[in-house]
Order: sequence, then structure tokens, then C-alpha cells
Amino acid sequence: MTHCVKEPSARLSHPVPRDNLAHQGQGHLPLRARARLLILVLSAIGMACCGGGGSPATTPPAVQLSVQVSPGSLTFGSQTVGTSSAAQAVTLTNTGEGAIAISAVSVAADFAQTNNCPASLGAGSNCSYQVVFTPTAAGSRTGTLSITTTASTTPQTVSLTGTGVSYSAQVSPASLTFANQGLGVVSPAQSTILTNTGTGAISVNGVSITGDFSQTNNCPASLASGANCTIQVAFTPVTTGVRTGTLTIATSSTTAVPPVGLTGTGVPWAEVAPQALTFLGQPLGTPSAAQTVTLTNIGTAAIDVTGIDISGDFTQSNNCPSSLVASSSCSIQVVFAPAAAGTRSGGLSIATSATSTAQTVSLTGTGNGPFAGVFTQRYDNGRSGQNTQETLLTPSNVTVNDFGKLFSLPVDGQVYAQPLYVENVAIPNQGVHNVLYVATEHDSVFAFDADGQSTTALWQESFINPAAGVTTVPAQDVGSADINPEIGITSTPVIDPAGGTLYVTAKTKEAQDPSCASNCVYNYFYRLHALDIATGAEKFGGPVAILATIPGDGYDNVNGAITFLPLRHLQRPGLLLLNGTLYIGFGSHGDVDPYHGWLLAYDTTTLQQAGVFNVTPNGEQGAIWQSGGGISADANGNIYLVTANGTFDANAGGTNYGDSVLKLQLQSGRFQVVDYFTPDNQLYLAQQDLDLGSSPALILSDQPGSFAHLMVTGGKDGRVWLLNRDNLGHIQSNDAGEVQVISGLGSGLFGGATYWNGNVYLQEVGSFLNQLPLQNGRAQSPIVASFQCQYPDAPPTVSASGSNNGIVWLVESDAFRSGGPAVLHAFDATNVGTELYNSGQAPSQRDQAGPAVKFVVPTVANGKVYVGTASEVDVYGLLP
Repeated sequence: MTHCVKEPSARLSHPVPRDNLAHQGQGHLPLRARARLLILVLSAIGMACCGGGGSPATTPPAVQLSVQVSPGSLTFGSQTVGTSSAAQAVTLTNTGEGAIAISAVSVAADFAQTNNCPASLGAGSNCSYQVVFTPTAAGSRTGTLSITTTASTTPQTVSLTGTGVSYSAQVSPASLTFANQGLGVVSPAQSTILTNTGTGAISVNGVSITGDFSQTNNCPASLASGANCTIQVAFTPVTTGVRTGTLTIATSSTTAVPPVGLTGTGVPWAEVAPQALTFLGQPLGTPSAAQTVTLTNIGTAAIDVTGIDISGDFTQSNNCPSSLVASSSCSIQVVFAPAAAGTRSGGLSIATSATSTAQTVSLTGTGNGPFAGVFTQRYDNGRSGQNTQETLLTPSNVTVNDFGKLFSLPVDGQVYAQPLYVENVAIPNQGVHNVLYVATEHDSVFAFDADGQSTTALWQESFINPAAGVTTVPAQDVGSADINPEIGITSTPVIDPAGGTLYVTAKTKEAQDPSCASNCVYNYFYRLHALDIATGAEKFGGPVAILATIPGDGYDNVNGAITFLPLRHLQRPGLLLLNGTLYIGFGSHGDVDPYHGWLLAYDTTTLQQAGVFNVTPNGEQGAIWQSGGGISADANGNIYLVTANGTFDANAGGTNYGDSVLKLQLQSGRFQVVDYFTPDNQLYLAQQDLDLGSSPALILSDQPGSFAHLMVTGGKDGRVWLLNRDNLGHIQSNDAGEVQVISGLGSGLFGGATYWNGNVYLQEVGSFLNQLPLQNGRAQSPIVASFQCQYPDAPPTVSASGSNNGIVWLVESDAFRSGGPAVLHAFDATNVGTELYNSGQAPSQRDQAGPAVKFVVPTVANGKVYVGTASEVDVYGLLP
């Protein structure tokens, strides 16, 4: 075996200086370094010993190379796009046993780095990297700092996060152009919108304007990302011709907001007021009192008046000069002389040098036929509840100081029917009168002088004769106290003004033997009367008994036939007169079985029956009562009614229409159901006695929007329905057939709603009077009066002069059970939150009405308001 012998001349391949050995012996070298040095020495000795070819030398252990970065992530806050943040530092530390080489460093695009790191970093040493964030786009931006070394783990990475924020804004439109504007007159405002299109809030530092323009704005000092504000600009020319200006908006946006260019033209200017005139109730061929239109030069230069023209049944005279100097005016007097009855239209055209086209005034007048007045329940067949021909009563004079009770007209029973009114009726031997017609539950019709010349009736007709055994019907006979103590005339009659005829139905109880003293047998009748409005005399061979029988297997059929039973049925809805036919609806007395809903038609000149319709011929109930609201009709002759309770199976091919809105036509003596609407929960309504038919169909005038032909109704469950008359919708899941359903206004609508000037007015049980503005055929949030009533609610009515001076009237009847007085209320129709008057305001009961009855609709005519009560009609008007 060969032994390695150390030769004296052998040298260490890596000699260690003696000084270092000395320092080592003194403990200056760390333990790890001393160990490494010993290994190197022994290795060198071994190599010298064995280099000649003995056994192989032992391999020394590898040196550990490692590094560390700190921190492991950097987070930069929000930074404006394109700008650089403050630097943040990352430290690289050599934590290994030997030097490492740094071969590469990289960073993501939105970040940059600088560093002080050498190519070789000794053990235990460190260096730093300075990282800066410069976002190239808005939003969250991420990246990585990557450092490649000769360490065992490489590369070392640091995650980088920051948010880019942009500050930008735009204004739209970028220019505003105003039409010709009179000198010194402020134009309607136009708007431009400033929008923060960046991702960070911007400061609005100022809004300035030049030229003949002014601005107002709602811009805050700080405008959030995505938010906008509005600048309203008005043009007030100081001289004629094209005028320009600039709207400048200063913000903290990175780029300036472009200025808005402003242009307008100043011209001499003339104002025409009013822009519409309405003439009411003028006898044919006679000139009305003149109404005035004023032409005013409100500019700063003279204008030429080049022409004044008028059309229709109207004439004009004026004092306008050919040249109208600045700040002066002239008057045009317009007179209406109707050539025919009904609505007459025309126009006044005024041409001046102030405008390129003539300024116009619309003219409307109503020509009176043989009679003028209130001829039907709620004023018209659409049951709008509005009298737009009232010129005397205005919101300014209906006050407790100027308005109150003028007189009372005594009657012989409760007045459930709305009083009717006819002007200029020639009463034999008594002269010409404006006449008020009043029907009572004591089966009487009174004709009174409507102006109070006397409180004695001009004439009275009674349909009872106790001596002959003919009386009204006691409430106990019908098994209901809804109308108490007697039942006679309940529904509102209707007047044919051309024929001078009043149609009315009366209920009577008649003994078969008038001399009977006990155990007597009675018959019950409804009779249709046609009365001469001048004398009260029966016409056309009347009266006629109302009878009807139809085939059907309803719950009260006898041998397959259903017969109208006068005792069980209540003629509650107001009568409808349409194209020579009279329509009469029937319901029940307090849901006392058996009954059906019936609609009967009669010829107005022969009183012969013209048609019969039963709501539930093969079922039960289905009353037509509508809280007294009349059967409705539209301009095309379609008939509308609303039923209550009862059987419904029309959706399954049946003929029963409980709790439904029906659109009917009478064709060749037969009623045809043209369309219908039924709530999805009809069965529940019927079971809970939540009648849909507690209100009539209110037919609205043509509306803007998708549904021009609308109607409104409501029921006991408090919902108010807005329906499309061209497609009522039948019955659909979730009531998809309706246009709009309105809830939350109260607990039930009785007697219906009223329409005037784009508003629907209604009063629900236990709630307040509500005014619902309509926009594009849909009801908006209500305006609510402070007035509140319980049961019954109060069907409102409106008086107005065209679209001006609207007043909402209603009669509060909460005290009807106790015999307390009715209370008349008046509200401003433009805002029912303003109560103008109520009859409880006056001192010493000056204006107190008679005992209240349910569902009373006041009649407003010719400056007076007529209120039916249990014992009298109270007449209110302007105090002398």
C-alpha cells in the first residue's frame, strides 16, 4: 500500500497568509470562515500528498448561495394617468455564503426602477431598487419587479399594484342657438350638461358667460366620477341682429373643457295675451259680450301691425295702430255669435313685424240649442264630473267671506239623485225660468226656480197614491237598510233638452186590493216615466212598467227562464240617453238574493223596450249599481258598465260577467259584449264582497302616449284601474291586461272619479282627496288634500271656465247615519292641497246643509252649487 508522504517543498495551492492565521488565532475570523479556511488547507495538503497518483482526494461541500427581497409587494395609491408617483424601495440582501452575481432585472410597463446594485453582491451585503408607478391607463394596474441572480432560487419577484386615475370632462351640447327673441325679454332657458367622464372627482372652479346671455347652474364644487350637472342659459338681447357669446366652464380636468358657443337673434317683440278665449252657453245667432285680447310691444323698438284676421263664428274690432311703439299696447275685442248648437271653434291671427309668422289666439264657444244646462248624471255621458262652462265661480271668490248658502228648497224625501238644471224653460203661466229638477225617495219630481225667485215648486209630480194603495217601498220589504226608511226614486234621471223630456224611474209598492186592512197582497213595480220639463205631464203614453224575461239556468231560474224581479232589484245607476235610446241599469238591495245585474234599453219616443242584457244569466248576482254613477258611453256609441260580485266564466266560454268592466253595443235589439276586463282575483273579490262595480266607468278624453282611449274605475278593495278602451284586456294572470293599477289611496272607491284638464280626482274611503296628474296616459304621484273622510267617500265634481278657474267640489256625508249635516267642500283644482271653502267655516251655522245622504254629487251651474240632502236641496253661491 502506497502511503502519501508530505514533502517539505510541497506548497498550498491557495496559501493562507500568516497574518490571517494570526488573526484567526486571535478570534477575528468568524467560526464559519475559520472552518472554510481549515477545509481549504486540508484540501491542499491532501492534493499535495496524493497528487502523485494515490487514492482520490475528498470533494469539499458546496457553498450555499441565497438572496432575499423585502418587501415582497408594493402598493401605490391612485395616480393620475401619465404622471409618476413617488418612488418606493425594494431591498435585495445576500443571505448566502458567497458572492452572487446579478444578471438581470425587469419591471412591468406601468412601473420603472432604478438601483444601486453591483454586478456581484458579496455575502451579507444588500442593495436597493427604487420603483416608480406611471399609469398608462385608468383603473387597476399590476405588474412584477423581477431580479435574476446566481442564487439557488431565482428570479426574486416583487408584486406591484397601483390605480390609474383620469380627470376628464365634457359638455353637451357644445353650442346653443336661440330663436328670435324680443329685445329686453328673457328667453326660455336652454340647457347644457357638464359630465365628469374621468375616474376621479373633478373640481368645478367656475362658470362664466359673455354676451347677451345669462346662466344658472347646479354644479357642485366637486363633481364625482360619472356625475353631471346642468347649466341653464337664457338669452336677453339688448339690440337687434345676431348676438353671440361664450359659456366657459373651468374645471380641474386634465384637459380643458371646450367653451360652449352661444348664438341668438334679437328682434322687436310683441306679446299676445291671452292665447285662448272660451265663450260659454251663447244662444244661437246672438252676439256675446266681448272678450279682450291685448297686443303689447314689450321690446325696445317700434313694430308694425300688418294684419288682424279672425275665423269661425267670431268677429273682432280693435284700436291697434299700424305702428306700435315700444312698451305700448292695443286691444282687440272678440265677440262670439254661434251659428249652430254645440262647440264652435275659430282663430284670431295677428301679424306684426316682430315675428316671421303670425301670432294666433284659439277661440272656442258653445252654442246653446233649445236648452242649456246639466242634463245627466256627472254632466256628460263619459261621466267626467266636470262642468267647464262655469264663468262666475272662481278660486278667488269661493271664500267664506264671499261665498255661502243662499237658500234651501224643501222637498218630501231623501235626495239620492243628482239635481239636474235647464236654462230658460218657459213654464206655462209662470214665465221663463232657469229650472232645477229634483227627484226624491218619496217618489216625487220637483221643478224649482234655480235662482231662488221662489222656494215653492214650479211644479211637482208624485208617483204614489196612498188612497189607491200605491206607496213607496219600505226598507224592511227589501231586507236591507242601505236606503232607509223608504225607496222611491234613487237614480239620477236624464233630460233630453231637444225634446224637452225628463226620463225617470220610480219604484212603488201597490196593494192588489186597496181596501185591504190586513194580510194584504202587494205587487212591486218599477215604472219608466217621460215627463214634460215645462209641466211635469207624462209623455209618449207613459209610464210603462219595466219587465224582462230571458232564457237562462241561473240560480233563480224557473223552467229555464230568468225573470226581472222589481222587489229584489235597485235601479241605482244614473240613466244614460244615447242616440234616441234610454239605458237603465239595475243591481240589488244590499246583496239580498236572488238578483242579477240587468241592463234594459228603451226607445225614447215610444217607451218600447229595445234590448235586455243580464250579467249572469247562467249564474248569480253581478249587480250594476256603481254607487249611483251613471251608465257610461264614449263618442263612438260604445256603452260601458262595471259589475259587482257574482259568477264569472266568460274566459271559459261562459256568459257570466261578475266583477267585470263590460263594453257593450246594442245591435238589432240584442246586446253584444264587445270587450271586457276582469281582475285576476275576481273569485276572491266575489267571496269577500269587494265589488269591482262600486264605481262607474270614467271615460277620459283622448290622451297622449301609447293609449289614446282610456277609462278609469275602482272598486271596494281600493284599487284604481286605468284601462285601454280599445283593448280592455279580458282576464289575465297578474292583471296584465291593465294599463295601470293604482293602490294605496284608500280602502275603497265608491261613486267614481272625476277628470279635468289632465288630472283625475278621487276620494277613497278613509283617505284624502287625491289629484292624480296624467302624463302620456299614466297617472303620476298624487297631490293630496288635507281633507279626509270615512264612509261613504265623496265623489268629486269640477267646475271651471274651460281650462281656467278649476274648483273641485265634494259633499262630505260621514254623518249620514246619525242625521248630521252634509258638508260642502271646495278645493283649488290645480292643487287640491288648497281648500278654498267648506260649509262648516261660516259663523253661527250660516251655511249648514240639511241631513246627509250617501254618494251625493253636487251640481254646479250658472254660479250656484246645488246639494241634495235628506230633506232639502241647499243652494250655495256668491253672497249678496
